[in-house]
Amino acid sequence: MSQVTAHFRWEEFACRDGTPVPEEYQSRVETLAVQLEILRAHFNAPIRIISAYRSPDYNEAIGSKPSSQHVRGRAVDIAVSGVSSEMVYAKACSLQDEGNFIMGGCGLYPSFVHIDTRGTKARWTG
Repeated sequence: MSQVTAHFRWEEFACRDGTPVPEEYQSRVETLAVQLEILRAHFNAPIRIISAYRSPDYNEAIGSKPSSQHVRGRAVDIAVSGVSSEMVYAKACSLQDEGNFIMGGCGLYPSFVHIDTRGTKARWTG
């Protein structure tokens, strides 16, 4: 498949059940990929996408909320190579607060960080 940005491919954003990102959500995923490029440049380290788009069936199967931003192509869960989740979370939140990312959710988990572009500020630890 083709590149979304210099360092991210479309298949990285596809659902783990094999469903590609629906066409109507592709611009949202492009926005997320651009934001990930900013994070990648800041940390000068590769980013692993753990979860991005989720089909409604897959989202339900893993027990996530039907209102998940992942189902709308607005969310990504990531880990940055060699960087703690706490540091990634702090930087993603500050980029949103400074207006360098689209405002949305930042969630801190032990092994990954959730970032979304819901349009309103949300912060949590899980």
